[in-house]
Amino acid sequence: MSSANKKFNLRYTFLREYFRWVDKLSNWNLKRRKTGLAKRHQTGRTFRADIPNVYIHNYGYEWIHLSSIQKSFEFNWVDDPAIADAVVFITIVDEGLNLENKNIFIFYTEPEVYTKVHFNKLSHNFFKKNRVTVITHHPDPAYFLTPTGPFEFIRSIIYTPFLHGAIARDLSAIDGRSRNKKVFTITSALSGIAGNDNKKKYIEKLIERGSELDVYGRFSRAAYSVKNYRGTCAYKYKLLSKYRYNLILENSPDEDWYVTEKIYDALLCGCMPIFHGSRRIYELFPAKWFYHLPSFEDHELDRLEEFIKTDAYLIVANNRKEIADYIDKNFSFFSAIDKVVNHRLVEFTI
Repeated sequence: MSSANKKFNLRYTFLREYFRWVDKLSNWNLKRRKTGLAKRHQTGRTFRADIPNVYIHNYGYEWIHLSSIQKSFEFNWVDDPAIADAVVFITIVDEGLNLENKNIFIFYTEPEVYTKVHFNKLSHNFFKKNRVTVITHHPDPAYFLTPTGPFEFIRSIIYTPFLHGAIARDLSAIDGRSRNKKVFTITSALSGIAGNDNKKKYIEKLIERGSELDVYGRFSRAAYSVKNYRGTCAYKYKLLSKYRYNLILENSPDEDWYVTEKIYDALLCGCMPIFHGSRRIYELFPAKWFYHLPSFEDHELDRLEEFIKTDAYLIVANNRKEIADYIDKNFSFFSAIDKVVNHRLVEFTI
């Protein structure tokens, strides 16, 4: 092995171990924070007999405080599916819960490229014993589901908990004006499937052109090879509060109605999104709240680089309250649950 390769491997191994321990510490802190939130609000919860009990699979009650501005909904969040009137699954359905006589809501949130990975083939009894509703942006549930019984289908935008990691106090403390850093992106994977490989290619193209783009996300050989890789990110809102612009690369940018939590996280934290994804975004937000990047052709990147030099981000940074209220009303995962379990329409049906 050449000395250059030895040096690369040594540095890579050191950084891999360093970020592994950073992640362990960050996960410990996050777990501690979530536990504290759960304990604090568990005692403050009041259960009402006139509203449905809802169990959200693999989600603890603390997520409502790390994701939603609104904290009061017309359902009781319960930890035991046995006492729930309604059970909510996000993408993956667990038949091992042995559910019977429940209202079941399956929110499928993955892009078409992932549908074979997260495919659900559910038994006849699952449909026979329960009342099943599927909510997804896909035009046909057959993309990801083999039904063996009747179900209701709602085609809507993607509803999923926001992942900025802030409680309401954190969001209110963000100062929109003091943003000295220009632009960054977060991505958890840069290889393995077409969407990830393309993200890496786009990021490197921007950096090669001299962009000040900082890159955060899970450490890997692919991430290590990116020139401006800055490490992992424990709390997304902390980065979103420091930067003016957030480059958002959807995994499936050309897919109709595939718009994930990334753009909501940025707007809630007062960071203007640079959005590479579905053109349906114009039907969800006023155009002044984001910059749409339709492609990575040179003429589009020229326009983008000029845009990043402007103070357009202040439109978002100085109007966080108005934007946050709009997002919470129309796109909140928990508001969507509130509506479907109480037999009301979600805001954006397609």
